[in-house]
Amino acid sequence: MTEHPATTPLNPPGDVDRGIRLPGLVNLRDIGGLPLANGGQTRPQRLYRSAAPGALDPAATQWFETSGIDTIVDLRTTYERTNLPTTLGVRRPIQTIHLPLLEGSLQASLSGLPTLPDLYRGMLDDDAAVFAAVARDIAEDRGAVLVHCTAGKDRTGVTVALLLLAVGVPQDAVVADYAETTANLAGRWLQGTLAKVEAAGAVVTDALRTLIAEAPPEALEAAIDHLDTRYGSAVEYLLRNGLSDAEVAALQSSLSV
Repeated sequence: MTEHPATTPLNPPGDVDRGIRLPGLVNLRDIGGLPLANGGQTRPQRLYRSAAPGALDPAATQWFETSGIDTIVDLRTTYERTNLPTTLGVRRPIQTIHLPLLEGSLQASLSGLPTLPDLYRGMLDDDAAVFAAVARDIAEDRGAVLVHCTAGKDRTGVTVALLLLAVGVPQDAVVADYAETTANLAGRWLQGTLAKVEAAGAVVTDALRTLIAEAPPEALEAAIDHLDTRYGSAVEYLLRNGLSDAEVAALQSSLSV
């Protein structure tokens, strides 16, 4: 079920097939195969990111059965989880860790239209405990982990970017991974989401469309600049917010080869 994307610096020939296309589950990809500053790469089949999995069809369920994922980190609020419950249908145990982050880009978009850089900077400043908990869970977990929110764009995007920076992935590769989301959400997912927004009485503007379904590189670049300026680095951010040196080392070891 893995689609082989065109060759890019993130996925050279013979390396990790990162983009995974499953019916009913969008924006799913393996975070393995990204370059590290020390010459290595991120570990394949260790960390995945996606939009929220709902009730999966048999092909997607079979992928989960064989994926090695034993933990799902769900960044959605209780409200979101209630309105789109996850039903994997797998026959083996998969634990879900609920670490709610913000109110979701859709809810935020209908109550003030924050810019994406403002949204991301606010997450880093206000939700450090959540980011630290995700990093700690991944450092301790020996299986594969899926991190998701609703679209797999903002909360997931900042979380994964922080993790990748902390293990030594260069910023340009981190931003390129984030930016893949725009193409992944285009089409049926975007059309369905915009229809829900219009049904709720909102007017779909260019700014709202960006907030809902686009991942412009400059948005994450602004967040990373804020991270570096205010906290020093991704590693310093995690250390300031409760991780020990040993836990950071375990995170780096678990996500790199």
